[in-house]
Amino acid sequence: MFTSRIPQRAPDRELTSPPGRAQPATSARVPALGLALWAVAVLALHGVLLTGWPAAVAPLRADAPRVLTVRQLAAAPIAARAPAVPEPSAPQRPGAVARSSSTQALQASQAPMPALTALEAQAALAASASTVAAATTAQAAAPATAAAASAPVPAPAAASDDDETLQLAAAAAPRAATPAAAASAPPTYRTRIPPSAVLRYDLRRGALGGEGELRWQHDDGRYELQLQGSVLGLSLLSQSSRGGFDAAGLAPERFLDRRRGREQRAANFQRERGLITYSGDAAQHPLLAGAQDRLSWMVQLAAIVDADPARWQPGTQVEMAVTGSRGDSDVWTFTVSGREAVELAGGRPIEALALAREPRKPHDTSVQVWLDPARHHLPVRLRLSNGRDGDALLFVLVP
Repeated sequence: MFTSRIPQRAPDRELTSPPGRAQPATSARVPALGLALWAVAVLALHGVLLTGWPAAVAPLRADAPRVLTVRQLAAAPIAARAPAVPEPSAPQRPGAVARSSSTQALQASQAPMPALTALEAQAALAASASTVAAATTAQAAAPATAAAASAPVPAPAAASDDDETLQLAAAAAPRAATPAAAASAPPTYRTRIPPSAVLRYDLRRGALGGEGELRWQHDDGRYELQLQGSVLGLSLLSQSSRGGFDAAGLAPERFLDRRRGREQRAANFQRERGLITYSGDAAQHPLLAGAQDRLSWMVQLAAIVDADPARWQPGTQVEMAVTGSRGDSDVWTFTVSGREAVELAGGRPIEALALAREPRKPHDTSVQVWLDPARHHLPVRLRLSNGRDGDALLFVLVP
């Protein structure tokens, strides 16, 4: 067995100086000198890197303009289509300017380009594509423009008076015609306007009773008409019509209608435009001669019958266009039933001319009216029925 002898390490010497003696300066300068050498080496290395970096990356920057080869490839299809574009035979032909612009754009795209950065090359490529697209669109539109310009313009046909009337009505009505507008306009009649009057009525709605009032006033070519109806102190309806007069009789300008539980609506007769418009609806209807609203028809009917009472025998009819306040318009046809005995409020009997208007569609208004010859054929009895609103309204004159 081998044994080795490990020399014993001598004890470290005391590094501290004996008391009263200063430490040697050499041990403090050695670390400082080493740090200074390291700092110089690091600075030298940074200088070498900063000096050599531009030279290392310069070849890469020199190769950057090679991206322009993409632009040359994009312009190649234009060069292929260029021979198919016919050359203009004369400077005045349409499309010459567009072709010239396309040729100039093609030549510009094939010309040698200066060295550009990558971003500048992409921007130039986008601008070139926009120019070529615009030139191609102009070339496509040029033949159509030339054909339209060279096509002969047909001579306008002579228009009759009826054609001019229809053209004016079509220009005034931007929306599709309603059944009332599509039908032929109703006839107009000779009228005799009744004098101003205030008529009071006993109003009934089913088992409920109330009162109504028709106030008719006209002066100096203008009129105002109001109808009020209430039951148990509650207003059921409030209607008003105002306007003037023309050759067909009453010429309404504005109609207001308010029913219990509904907001007020209006119909406007725009005579300068030949239209009837509405406050709560976008509908428009042609303003026909003799057209009335849902209140003025009462006085208009009295004026027609009073102008020629002998004409209106049983079976004869009176037609007029009537509009409400909610975009509705239709031709109302009143058929004469003949003279009938009716009782006024309080039981007094009189003889009156009875007419009726039958509804033309569901929830349409049904009208029965009795006109008194002694009162210029103003209504002394009136019944209005609408299936949607329930019980009918019955007005009976209070003498």
